Parts: sequence; C-alpha cells; structure tokens
Amino acid sequence: MASEKPPQGHDLIAKLSEHLPGVLFQFRLFPDGHACFPFASRGVREMFEVSPEQVLEDASPFFAVLHPEDRGGAVVSFTDSARALKPWHHEFRVALPKQGVRWRMGDALPERLADGSTLWHGFIMDITDRRRTEEALEESEDIFRSFMEHSPIYVFFKNHEIRAIRLSRNYEKMLGMPIDEILGKTMDELFPSELARSMIEDDLNVLKGGKLIEVEEELAGRFYTTIKFPIIKQGKPPLLAGFTIDITERKNLEEQLRLAQKMEAVGQLAGGIAHDFNNLITVITGYSELLLLKFPPDNPERPKVEEILKAGNRASQLTRQLLAFSRKQVLQPKVVSLNDIVTGIEGMLQRLIGEKILLTSATEPRLWNVLVDPSQIEQVIMNLAVNSRDAMPHGGSLSLATANVVLSEAFAQDHKGASPGPHALLTVRDTGCGMDEETISHVFEPFFTTKEAGKGTGLGLATVYGIVKQSGGYIDLESAVGKGTTIRVYFPRTSEEWVEAREEDPIADPLKGTETVLVVEDERSVRDLVASVLSGKGYKVLTVGGGIAGLRFCEGHEGRIDLLITDVIMPEMGGVEFSARLKAVRPGMKVLFMSGNAEDAEIQKEVLGKGHPFLQKPFKQKELLLKVREVIGAGRD
Repeated sequence: MASEKPPQGHDLIAKLSEHLPGVLFQFRLFPDGHACFPFASRGVREMFEVSPEQVLEDASPFFAVLHPEDRGGAVVSFTDSARALKPWHHEFRVALPKQGVRWRMGDALPERLADGSTLWHGFIMDITDRRRTEEALEESEDIFRSFMEHSPIYVFFKNHEIRAIRLSRNYEKMLGMPIDEILGKTMDELFPSELARSMIEDDLNVLKGGKLIEVEEELAGRFYTTIKFPIIKQGKPPLLAGFTIDITERKNLEEQLRLAQKMEAVGQLAGGIAHDFNNLITVITGYSELLLLKFPPDNPERPKVEEILKAGNRASQLTRQLLAFSRKQVLQPKVVSLNDIVTGIEGMLQRLIGEKILLTSATEPRLWNVLVDPSQIEQVIMNLAVNSRDAMPHGGSLSLATANVVLSEAFAQDHKGASPGPHALLTVRDTGCGMDEETISHVFEPFFTTKEAGKGTGLGLATVYGIVKQSGGYIDLESAVGKGTTIRVYFPRTSEEWVEAREEDPIADPLKGTETVLVVEDERSVRDLVASVLSGKGYKVLTVGGGIAGLRFCEGHEGRIDLLITDVIMPEMGGVEFSARLKAVRPGMKVLFMSGNAEDAEIQKEVLGKGHPFLQKPFKQKELLLKVREVIGAGRD
C-alpha cells in the first residue's frame, strides 16, 4: 500500500521542522481505511510519545494515544476532510503514558493522489495551556453567571459613562423591569429623579477619585446600603463595580431596639417615680380616710377631705399605669381562661363605650388556659376599648374574639418579642378612623397621644404594652387610615391546671384585733400611718425603720409578736431576708409583705412565687385591716 511514496520536503524545511515546537506531518489515508504518516518531524516524540519510524508505515500508534473520548471525533474529522477535500482543523486530547492528558490542535490541507488516497500536509501543536486557561475562564464565567443569577445581594458593573453593563438577576424585581431594558442605561434615564442624579454623582466621584465609598439610599420605601469601587484597567477607561444590600429589616430592627431602649429608660424612671409616689399616696389616702372618720357627713370641712382622697385615688391609678408601663407592677398571676375575662367584663365595656358603638364577642369554646393576672388583663381590655371608643366618635363596632393559635419559629423571627408555641389569642377590632404608619410607630410609647391637651395622659397603650410584656405575652397592631384597627394579644398556653377558688369563712369583725404587730418600713410616714390605723383598731403596734434595726429591736423584745408587716425593698436589709431571720427564732409569727413594685423581680420570685401574703401600695385603710385579719387568722406563713 505504501509503495508509492509522496514527494518529500526540501532539506531546508526538514531541518527547520526539527526545531519547531510542534509537529510537521504528512498523513495519508488510503481508500481501504489504512493510514500512515509518510513524514513526521522529530517533535512527534514529544507530542505523541512515538517515533517517526513507528508511524511511518502504520498510524495505529498515533490513534492509540488519542483520548478515548476524542478518538472517534478525530477519525470523523479526517474522513469529512477527505470526502470534501476541505482543510482539516481539529482540537483533541491525547492520553500519554508519561505526560498524561494533553491538548493538541491540528491544521492541514488535503490533496487527492492518483491511487485515490488522500494526503494531508499539516502542523500539530500543543494547546494544553490555552485550553486550560479557556476552561478556567469558562468555569469562572459559569460561576460568575450563576452568582449573578442567584445572588441574594444586588451586584452591578457600569462603564465609564455610568451605564449598566452587567447586573445580577434580582435587579429585575427591585426595579420592576427586565434586565435587557436596564442594560446600557443610566439611572437618570431609567428613573429621572433627584435620587438618580445623586447616584450618578456618587458613581462619577468613585471613578475620578479611585476610592471605595459606601452610601445609604431609600428606594420605593425600602432602604439599601451600596458599596462602590473602581476597576482600573491599564490603558482603558475604568469600570465601576459594586454591590447593594437591602437593609430594610435591619433598619426596622434598629428602630425597634431604639424604641425598646427608650421605653426601658423611661420605664426605669417611671418605675422609680411610681415607687416613691406609692409611699406618698399611701400616706395621703390613709390619713384622708382617718380624717373622714372624724368628720360627720354634715361637717362643712368633710368635702375638702373627700377631694383630697379623690385626688389621691386618681394619683394611685396613675402610678399603677406607670408601673404597668415600666413592667414593675406586682402581678398576681392565676390560671384562667381569657373567655371568662371577656364575658365577665362585657357589661362594663358596654357602659364604657356607650350606646353608639356595637359591642360583640366570639370566644373559642375550648380555649387554652393562660397564667396571667386577671385584673391586669381586664385593664388591658378596658384600655383598648377606650382607645377604640375615642377612634369612633360617631359610632361604629367593637369586637372581641379569642382563639387558639400556634406561633411558628418563622413568626417569632419576624416579630421581635414573640415566642414560638401554643398561645391563646385575644383580638380586639374596631371600625374607627385608624392610624397612619407614623402614628403606629409611636403608639406604644409612653406619653404619646393624638388627643388634644387634657384629654389623655398617653399612657393607655403604653400600659397595655407593659402588662402584656410583663405577662410573657406579645402584642401586635394592624391599622390603616379609614379602615379601623386590629390589635392581637398572644399569651402563652400554660400547663398548669385551673383550680376553683375556695370561699373563705366569713370573719365576724374583720376590722378589729388585739394581736401584737411589728411594722418594719423605712419610709417613716408610711410606717406611722400603718401604726395609726392598726392601733386605732385595738392592735398593739411596734415600729422600726429597717431590717437591721428590727433585728436589734427583736433581740431585746421578749414579748410575743403575732404578725410582721414589712416592706420588701429596704436599704441594708430587705424584708424577705429580715423575715426569714426573724422567723428562725419566732416560728409562730405570721408575715405580711408590702411594696409598690416588683423591682429586681424579688417580689415575684420570693414573695408571690412562694405564696406569701402580699399587700400592694398604695392601699386603703380597709384593705390593710382586712389583709391583716386574713393573715393572722389564715394559719399560713
């Protein structure tokens, strides 16, 4: 088959071919499919790890080193070139014993010989580095393209004219148009506005200054932070690159944190003021009641004292609101159903909101129990009802509803302060004037009110917020101008069982006694008032100004002490520690704690949490006397 030898190259070409980095070759394909390399330069040893002699008569060693996946393609390419007598160009891989997988590229021109065979004259070179670079670029482009398609942040590239040349896919959602309509345009062409012109000015400053900048912008009610930086290309105009992050949720959380910190600071102040006020109000109302006992109904001075007492009672209510807002009031939680609270307060609510407003309720028959202070939840409902009433001056409807709900982890994450799990839901909905977003953002802040001067303290919803939070619940508000307001209050389901309250045996004369009572109170005016009220009813009263003084006094007092009345929070030694030390030597002594708030959670944990009797300041004379009688006669510590 190889009897007819093709023309050989000139000696000069042969010598030059020995020094070329690739392979000069002649490849001959016979009609019966046999193939050989009549000529192959010395480079074939490096390129295919075969010698020219090995392929001179038979091309099989050449085809043997072709990569298995590319072998068929190489054969097809030679066949197609021979059939059409068109130039042969092919890129293929070889799998060499020593070098491993390498890339080759061949170019050759065919000619038909007299015997019907085809002879190619060509050149094969190593393109491994080029192909690896291309593959790396292709992989990089695939990664970049995938990133731009699925990036959670907004990525952009602009040319020196501030026209978009590459954008991440999420820009379609942000700007509300296809990427193709955005590319090639400036922001001012897309959205002519002062904001767009400001963006362009920032872009130009980055390109001119060559430095990274960070800006914060608001677009369509959402907030974004953008970092822009130049891409410097030697000898070419710079590009602008950057990425944008939606920080709306972060801004909202920052605002919630700011509000929480503000309310916490005001709450601490309000709680401290209320604590001091409670002592003062206790004295004012207490002595007013004592004075009234001395004035018969027809005494012309009696109305003046009654006005003092009324003012004291109003001040007492205000301090309770302050304590509720600051979450330092003393709660007395019980296992209850919100249904019982709602149905029990309906009559009062109807009188409170008036006849022009229709009151309806819908309760879940099998509502889960919650652990709350019933009186405080009543306060929550009344405050919400009053707020709704004021939003419907010309009438409307107010509805109360209860339901069982299970809050998801996602809900808790989206609603700061909420906790996942089963809850009993109380919904209060009105058809009032509603509120705009600005009002909603401040509605739970203390002393914020939309009412005219003298018509409200601004503590109503702040009080609701405080009670709900202190009760372990979560409150959510939904409103719009002209569409009414819906407030949802969630209280965690309790695993404790409801226990029916036992009726106490009636006390024959709850206002009198002969027992010995030790009063320990650091506020002298309160201490003297308690002593005056109790001694006036026949009790023998001993008084001291604090825990340490009380211990010294009791060491020298040999007589009986039937009841200890002590403030919980006092300097040097609190009432809980003092009572424990005193009971260690006087085990039969009863204890009644009193205070105006639950600061440091000591009352909740050490007093109410352990079932000890408690009297909240400010208290009325009758409340004190009934409580003293109850504790002395109840037989409990």
